[in-house]
Amino acid sequence: MIPASLGFFKKTASPWNSQEPILDEVFGLDSLEQHAVSLAVEHTIASSAGGGQSLTHRLNDNEAVVRKAYNAIVLAVQSDRLITPAAEWLLDNFHLVEEQLRQVQNDL
Repeated sequence: MIPASLGFFKKTASPWNSQEPILDEVFGLDSLEQHAVSLAVEHTIASSAGGGQSLTHRLNDNEAVVRKAYNAIVLAVQSDRLITPAAEWLLDNFHLVEEQLRQVQNDL
């Protein structure tokens, strides 16, 4: 529940429940602010941490998935198979992804 002192968080209809056609940017500044308010109204802050996986564990899992994808792309290229533009991006920029993963691990 939102305290009365935060009355500027009035409950508004979510733009995502509307059947009206989208005629503007989905996340223009106004719609982004409106969505942020609707999220703030709908969610509460937990008094204690949940029982989910640790961030480090999730990071390691995600790193394994990215490495597996990279290795599959390398094998595809070595086999002269066509790859998607997204796969090509990962192939070209994997060193940056690795660097970011190392930085996050160091920061944690």
